[in-house]
Amino acid sequence: MKTMSEQTVANVESSDSTETRVFVDDAEFIRTWELAGSKAEAVDALGMKPASVDQRARSLRKNGVNLKEFPKRNGKKGEEYWARMEALRLTLSSDE
Repeated sequence: MKTMSEQTVANVESSDSTETRVFVDDAEFIRTWELAGSKAEAVDALGMKPASVDQRARSLRKNGVNLKEFPKRNGKKGEEYWARMEALRLTLSSDE
């Protein structure tokens, strides 16, 4: 008998897709998430879609599991980024 993390269920096959859905139990998800160096690394290790990994993490957090936070990669830049960009601009200005 296969465990939950070993089971895959094929989606309804169409002429466009032969994608499979991967089921990972909560313990394996948490272990993989906490050991990963980035969200992308967790996605690769789990074999899940990025949106599914995001939703699973949100659901676990909502239910009291304090998963670590990865830096956001959604286009929002932090103060360090803008400070580096200003420093770059200043070095370019001084070259003139």
